[in-house]
Amino acid sequence: MNDVFENLIIKFNSLYKQYANSFDELYQSIDFSECRKEYSKGGESMFWGYYSPSAADLYIGGLKRGKLLKDPSKNGTHSFEYLFDGNKMVCVLYCLPPEYNHQYGEIEFLVHSEDRILSFQYSYNFKFLKYITESIYKNGLLVQYTTVEFLDNKCSELKIEEFEYEDNMLKSVRYSCYLPSIKLLAADEKYIFTRDAEGYLDTYTVEDYIHPGSAMQNVQYKVLVKRK
Repeated sequence: MNDVFENLIIKFNSLYKQYANSFDELYQSIDFSECRKEYSKGGESMFWGYYSPSAADLYIGGLKRGKLLKDPSKNGTHSFEYLFDGNKMVCVLYCLPPEYNHQYGEIEFLVHSEDRILSFQYSYNFKFLKYITESIYKNGLLVQYTTVEFLDNKCSELKIEEFEYEDNMLKSVRYSCYLPSIKLLAADEKYIFTRDAEGYLDTYTVEDYIHPGSAMQNVQYKVLVKRK
């Protein structure tokens, strides 16, 4: 199992070397004046906030992705700004708290290909690369979402969500977390969902592959957000 993660570490460390000094190039590739903009509030604990590819808010209690704002000027400060080229999101700006006078903390550039989106999150002011994410799609459905954190110019943590579907509707999410510095698989859990009569996600159970006898596997949990 660790070989799979170590190969991913090699891949993302290579991407880091390729994009570590690409802030200016990526920034200049976006026509900020022509992009359509959207805004959201809340969701600061998730990459991209409201538009996060992650399903973590389904199985982590209290985690929320926030909400879109129709008019940010009437709703106080916002947490995220999204830039779209047509219907394609190309940039996410992470806003600092209000006391920083509408400054940005991070900026994330999205690079699209046919079945994959790579994103590169930089410090807005200092321009160093902090995270790389990868979203992989099959037949229009997200099948894998990976986030990689970098410290001291190398991968420090890798997280993966793998999605399974039934009739094009989410059936399960397998979450893994790997720490390359100590070659440790810190988490490997599968969340299996049920739906109510209207098709909304209702409950989930957990399979823990690291601790197969865990008591959490005998519990049925409630999904706390309304989503199909």
